[in-house]
Amino acid sequence: MNTTFDITSTPVGTRMLDDLVGDGFARDRSVDDCSEARLYEFVTRAAVEVSSEKWSAAPGRFTPWEKRVSEAEGGRLARAVVACAAADWWSDWFGARPQVWIGREFSAPADDIVWPGLAGKPPSAIWTSSAVAGLPSAWWPVLREGADSAPPDGPQAIWRLTAHPEARVYEIRTPADWRWLCEAFPGPAVDGWVTPGWETATDLFDGIHLTVEGLIRCQGVEVETEHGVAKLDHWDAESTAWLHWSVVDLERIGTVSSDRSTPARVTPGRASPRALRRS
Repeated sequence: MNTTFDITSTPVGTRMLDDLVGDGFARDRSVDDCSEARLYEFVTRAAVEVSSEKWSAAPGRFTPWEKRVSEAEGGRLARAVVACAAADWWSDWFGARPQVWIGREFSAPADDIVWPGLAGKPPSAIWTSSAVAGLPSAWWPVLREGADSAPPDGPQAIWRLTAHPEARVYEIRTPADWRWLCEAFPGPAVDGWVTPGWETATDLFDGIHLTVEGLIRCQGVEVETEHGVAKLDHWDAESTAWLHWSVVDLERIGTVSSDRSTPARVTPGRASPRALRRS
């Protein structure tokens, strides 16, 4: 699924362009040469910058692309980014790719823990993200750099999960999708922004999936709702928050370390699939 959308007018999109122009993609290099992993890491880097502005002593863009290339060149680059092959998956639904969970080396996903929601994000039975060519998962660039907390210490286990085929997952691709959640399930204000009432949303949905498109178009964007101004914040990566444990099978496929000199090791021979009940 490939959808054309504008990245020049959102907080995450403009910072992506700042970095891409800085790396020469407006004139000397082509984004068509980018791998999935390389192009996606421009997205997460920009998303983390947007999230961290609230704690920065000097928030803002340090090297705006508008000061280095013309508007026409920036526009061509923006269109080329969303049209290139490495971005083909950015608007996909959660089930288009294997779902991945990463945790401590000797840990495994379990159905008896509910993680509290932080910064307006939903409390969840488990968080997953999609497989990305060249990366352990879509969450790995954020985890590796320690954007949410300190980088993980030591090897991390990589698990591939199979969701229940009838799982009800809400897809966020546009600010209108986030607005609908906030209006359909009004919840408390967090840091001054309206957020969804996740406990109510669990009656209708098993999971909430933020696509890459949604991350670019929604994170940091203020949205007027009938309950006040809302803003999706601090998700930082393509991911699915599972409000209910909806895993029917899982398999350990390898390990990865935050030490960049240690590549991910996928070990199919050690697979340990388990059939799991759906709560």
